[in-house]
Amino acid sequence: MQITFNDKTALELLRYARANNYDLQPGSFEAPSPDPHRYWTRRLVEDLDIFGVTPPYCSMVPSKGSRIASAAFSNTIYSNLPFGSTIALNDEVSFCCPELLFLEMGRGLSIARQALLGYELCGSYSLGIPTVFGVAPVTDAARLHGYLDRLDYVRGVKHARRASRFVLDGAWSPMEAILALMIILPADMGGYGMKGILLNERVEVTKPMASLVEKTSRVPDITLDGTPVGINYDGEGHFDLDALAEAAAACACNPDDVQLKWALENAKRELRDAYVDDRRRERDLWVQGKTVFTATKEDLYQHGALDRLMRQVLEAVQRTTGTRCGTQLAALGDPSLAARRHRLLMQLLP
Repeated sequence: MQITFNDKTALELLRYARANNYDLQPGSFEAPSPDPHRYWTRRLVEDLDIFGVTPPYCSMVPSKGSRIASAAFSNTIYSNLPFGSTIALNDEVSFCCPELLFLEMGRGLSIARQALLGYELCGSYSLGIPTVFGVAPVTDAARLHGYLDRLDYVRGVKHARRASRFVLDGAWSPMEAILALMIILPADMGGYGMKGILLNERVEVTKPMASLVEKTSRVPDITLDGTPVGINYDGEGHFDLDALAEAAAACACNPDDVQLKWALENAKRELRDAYVDDRRRERDLWVQGKTVFTATKEDLYQHGALDRLMRQVLEAVQRTTGTRCGTQLAALGDPSLAARRHRLLMQLLP
C-alpha cells in the first residue's frame, strides 16, 4: 500500500510522530496504491490501521484519476508541488510537509490561530493528549516563508503568508506561544503591537561577571530585542503543587508508611528546588542588567491582568532604553482595543 495524507489527518500523524520521536525523512508523492489489492474496497478501507487515526481521512493525490473512491476519504489534487512537499512516516504512509500543512490548516482558521499552529511546528512542543515537550522543531519561520513564496497558485496561500508574518521560532510551550503572539500582533488585530521579540534566547555571562552568578547562561522565555527587558512565563505546572498535595494526603492516610513519607519529602524538596532556581535566575539576570518580568497563568486568564503587565514592560523599556512607546501605550488606553484584546486572548487560551 502507498498513500499520502494531508490536512487534519496529516496533523494527527505529525503529532503522533513527534510524540514518539520518529526520524522523519522526505517522502515521495505518488498516486495512492492499494497494493497488493487491486482496488480500495470497503473492507480494505475499514481495516486500515493508520496509527490510531480514524476516518474520515484526508489524502492528497497527483491527479483526478488517482483519487480514492471511498466515502471515508477526502481527496485533494496537487500538481507541481515543490520538491520535499511530503514526509515518509514509513514505507507505506507519507503525509504533507509541515509548510504545506500550515497552509492547509489555515483555510479554516483565523490569522491568530494559524500563527499558533506555526509556533507549534517551529517550536519544541507538540499538542495532543498529552502535549509533549522537548521535541525537535519540524520547520522554522524562514523555511515556512520560503515554501509559501513558491505556492502562488494554491488556495489559501495569501492568508497563510499573512499569518506566517507573526510566527517565531523557538517556543517551548503553548502558553508561551500565545503570550508571544499577543505581544507582536498589531493593536488593530487584538495584540500589543510590539515588534522584535526573541524566544528563549540564551544569555551568556561575560567572564568578568562569572563570579557573580550561579549559572554561566540563562534563558528568558521572551526578550524584547534591542532592550534588556524580558518576560518569563510561570505556568501552573511549574511548581507542582498537585503532586505535593497528593503526597501529603497519602501520607496523612498512612502515617506509618516510610515510602509515602519519603515521597512527601521528595515532593517538598523538588518544589523548593524549583522556587530557589527561579529566584537565582532572577538574580543572575538582574546583575547582568536584565529586567525580566514574570507572567503567570492568572495574568493571561484574569480580565485586564495582561494589559497591566504589558504597561509595566513598556515602562521598563522606556526607562532602560529611553525609547518612547507612545503608540503601544495609547493602544493600551483605548477601551475598544482593550475589549478586542480580551476577546482574542480568551479565544486563544485552552
